[in-house]
Amino acid sequence: MQNREEEFKRISSAVMKVYHEELHSFLNNNPQGTITDADVIIMIMNLTINVSTNVYYSIKQILPTTQLDYDFMRAKVINALVDSFIKIKDFNPRESTMPLTVDQIKEIYENGFCMVTLADGTSRRISKEDVLVKKEDVEKLIDEKKKEKADASTPKIITSSNGLLRG
Repeated sequence: MQNREEEFKRISSAVMKVYHEELHSFLNNNPQGTITDADVIIMIMNLTINVSTNVYYSIKQILPTTQLDYDFMRAKVINALVDSFIKIKDFNPRESTMPLTVDQIKEIYENGFCMVTLADGTSRRISKEDVLVKKEDVEKLIDEKKKEKADASTPKIITSSNGLLRG
């Protein structure tokens, strides 16, 4: 049973990772101010309904000959969604997010992770998958790296008493 729970968590994490990547990409690839909060809310509501329904349909696709009690399953899923959605009211993402320092980002880049102490005193391992970066910040970082690379690769001309040397 534990192995099934681990596999479910793995599948669920993979699905949520793709969801977050795609949504982040969508929001970053549209000019600022062209998407309203209402647009995002409606989009996420529709996505929730569509994904829930399609996952539910997959039961019939995976087990086409199995007798299923759809009325019981529907009631169970809807009740679980209601219970889960009530908990969303108490969720505060600011409690689980925080800005990273330049040194922490460098550590993630060099080591693959860094340890961060949260406001409640607990420590959390942060990897590159956990880091969310705004489109403007990415472009700024890319420009800075291009400048650094251009400066580093430009040969320096050194003059000596007996002629020019290339460094």
